[in-house]
Formats: sequence, structure tokens, C-alpha cells
Amino acid sequence: MGIFNTLITVVAAITLFLFSLRGFSKELQELGADNLNIWLAKITKNRLSGFLLGAVITAIIQSSSAVSSIIVALVDSSVISFYNSLSILIGANLGTTFTAWLIAFKLDNLGSILLILGSVISIIPLKVRLVGKSIFYLGLILFSLQQISTTLKPLSNK
Repeated sequence: MGIFNTLITVVAAITLFLFSLRGFSKELQELGADNLNIWLAKITKNRLSGFLLGAVITAIIQSSSAVSSIIVALVDSSVISFYNSLSILIGANLGTTFTAWLIAFKLDNLGSILLILGSVISIIPLKVRLVGKSIFYLGLILFSLQQISTTLKPLSNK
């Protein structure tokens, strides 16, 4: 792949990433930020449980960048306060150490799976449709991060 094609692909993936973050934030606001806000406030009220939440989510998703981006979107949509987000972000940094253990589970396609699952759920004409859209945008975030990583991997060998 030529430098120009690599550059275009990376810029497109970054644009997709930023678009998906904005869409995820918007869908969370529509989904009922109040319920999510109450749930996250309960968990992050105790710094230890917020820390563990960040570590577990990062270990599952295998990307502290994705978790950090999602937390930024949650803070942006006023679902979680900045102060409460700090313990999750610190836990996300610890969670990166556990990702090596989960590589054996081959969760590389998690973004693609969430994209498909979110699309199918968003077809349902009930309130669950909003959950499907949120899942779709979460999958889009993970998919775009994977696309950026895959595209830039050959450049690390040069």
C-alpha cells in the first residue's frame, strides 16, 4: 500500500472514529442518560469500584484508548461527571496490562460483531432500538480504532 493510500485510509478511519464518538454520545443522551447517569454515579461514587470497572472494561475491549474515548463521550454527554470519570480512566490504564491474557480469546472482531448486533437490534421498533444504536456506535468506535491500527502496522516495520 502506497503512502498516499495509507494516509487516506488513516484520515478516513480517524474521521469515522470522531463521527462514531459524536453519534455514541448523542445516542446515550437519547437512550436515557438519567438512568445511565444514576447507575454510573453509584458505581463511581466509590473510587475502587470505578477503578475496577475501568480495568474490567479495558480488559474485555482490549483498548484503553477506546475506553478513554468512550468515557470522554460520556463526560461530554453529561452522563458522568469529570471527577467520577477519573477512577475509570486510571482503571483503564491498569486494564491494558490484562489485555495480553485475553489475546488468546481472539476478540479482535468485537467491533464488527457489535456493528452487526447493533444494526439488527436497531431494526426493532421498540425503545430497545435506541440501545441498538448505542451498540452500533460503540462497535463503530472499536472498528475504526482497529482500522487505524491495522493500517499503521506496516509502517512500524520501516
